Amino acid sequence: MLVLSGKTSHTGTVDTVSADGEYLWRLLSDGTGRRLFTKTEVHRTYADPIDLAKRSGPDL
Repeated sequence: MLVLSGKTSHTGTVDTVSADGEYLWRLLSDGTGRRLFTKTEVHRTYADPIDLAKRSGPDL
């Protein structure tokens, strides 16, 4: 979950993060697609850890 400066929160899956960490694309869990967030607008980020050992597939 991302919490923005204005207390708005967005949940979803991180799709891409820029190499410098300034930009984050997130696939929103409400089904509205992707959204670009900038580092300056994000107040706090919460993440659920995943166990990579349990995952399989060509993306690993």
